[in-house]
Amino acid sequence: MTDSDADPLARPLVSESCPEDWLRAVEDCAADPSVVAAIGAPSSGKSTFIRRLLNRYLTGQGKAARSLSAVCYLDLDSSRPEYTPHGQISLVVVRSLNLGPSFMHPTTPLSQSGSVLNETVRSHCVPANLANYHDYFRACTEDLFLAYSVLRSRDPLLPLIVNTAGSLYMSDFDLLTTLLARFKPHHAVHLGDTRAIDVEQATKLHSLQTIVSQYRGTVHEITAYIPTTRSMRTESELRAMHMQSYFHLSKAKSDEPTWNSTSMSELVPWEFCYDETDERMQDFVGFSTYSEPVDSASLLPSLNGSIVQIVESTSSAIPTPYTALSRTKHYRIPHFDKSDRTGMVEPLDPRTSKMVCTALVRGLDLERRIVQVLVPVSHESLLYNLSPERTVLVSGCCDSPEWAYLEDADAYSAKASGSTESVLWVEDAAHVEDMGYLSTVRRVRKFQT
Repeated sequence: MTDSDADPLARPLVSESCPEDWLRAVEDCAADPSVVAAIGAPSSGKSTFIRRLLNRYLTGQGKAARSLSAVCYLDLDSSRPEYTPHGQISLVVVRSLNLGPSFMHPTTPLSQSGSVLNETVRSHCVPANLANYHDYFRACTEDLFLAYSVLRSRDPLLPLIVNTAGSLYMSDFDLLTTLLARFKPHHAVHLGDTRAIDVEQATKLHSLQTIVSQYRGTVHEITAYIPTTRSMRTESELRAMHMQSYFHLSKAKSDEPTWNSTSMSELVPWEFCYDETDERMQDFVGFSTYSEPVDSASLLPSLNGSIVQIVESTSSAIPTPYTALSRTKHYRIPHFDKSDRTGMVEPLDPRTSKMVCTALVRGLDLERRIVQVLVPVSHESLLYNLSPERTVLVSGCCDSPEWAYLEDADAYSAKASGSTESVLWVEDAAHVEDMGYLSTVRRVRKFQT
């Protein structure tokens, strides 16, 4: 990855082998525009398979199958999303080939009429742990699927690819089967070890066969993907790279997004007033925590330095007036209380809520009653017209951004050593050009037969 001064084409290519049963499954699924769901345990290759299928839809295959102009992608894996920051499930209309890792496209602009680029139709923030939020997750998924149904009514040839989370397969299989019954997929692709099936996996496969066959669908059992080469990055590093890539975006409305390499501390924060003062009105409703209940006395340290989702909502959970939420004793920070029924904070109704963007809480100015948040330069325009009585900051959906704490120290270390690199995984154009092996002209012998 390079910064905005680098050639976007100077990217290393990695060969990827594909099992024979994958090729057959891709061709079967792509034969007609249909609903396809990828199912399997974590790290079984669902994202890799979906990428092949998506590109197959968009490129076609000569006279055998014509290319499609767009594909709907329903991403239900909030921990490893493809086109959005972490902590979200989304419905994205994909119009361009996916030829790079997710941190190359960490966000997708909201729907725009007449757009020829990828666009997010709708998205919802969901907690990292769904243990107490099954009903909410089901409601969010239903809202996204209804949005796809509207698009499908306008374009009957618009296919849908559903990426299910590995955690659903492993820990919430009943919820997964409920969702599949709603989607009624024409093809359900199960990725696993086809040579050694234990009792638990056999039971799950039988359930999948029963549900999918009720709607005349087909279950494809294919081999889980095992990379031939070891990844240079761990899963946690890739997640950090994805979020770091999002927050360093300087432009997100073109085919080739660009990034800035300055550390987060150099960005000018947006200031939201959380309590009315003599100088200004309250700018948002309050904080809602989608995780284990946080005591009001611990709310300040849990929010400081965390990643939040900015949501606009007309949910009935918002009080009238909007400034009437419960507040912490010492600093009067507004927050939604936990429910007596569930013991958790009731999430906002997804039918009346709209995701705005993901932000990082830089700090709180307690004297001025201000919370400072950072958003990518590419997303600042989304904050201009927020309505205070509808704006809620949701926490508990993303990992702690440890990478953000290290950027200044890394930049200082790089400066002391004479390096121009200031972001951990971003190289500038000059450095990339010196890496001859990335763009070296190689001579090959051409044989005639």
